[in-house]
Amino acid sequence: KLKDIPSPHSNDVLCGRGGSTNRHIGNANFRQLIASNKPMYVTLTKKQKMMVARSIVDTVRSQDPPGRFLQKSAETGLWFDIGRSR
Repeated sequence: KLKDIPSPHSNDVLCGRGGSTNRHIGNANFRQLIASNKPMYVTLTKKQKMMVARSIVDTVRSQDPPGRFLQKSAETGLWFDIGRSR
């Protein structure tokens, strides 16, 4: 289910600004995953950086249950998966 998601689970990454998204456990885990790749990332070419970014997204999506990148709809207040749009 990619839209009309009533509540995110712990592996989801919430898009948006503010404390509630920053405090979400999925976002904290996502930031940790990014931080662990940063020393290597800064030494890479642009093409290699894209591959690292893609592997981070794949890592989130391969969890159990699969992590999703969610944004809250201003109209419905429900969450939807943004896919690979960003």
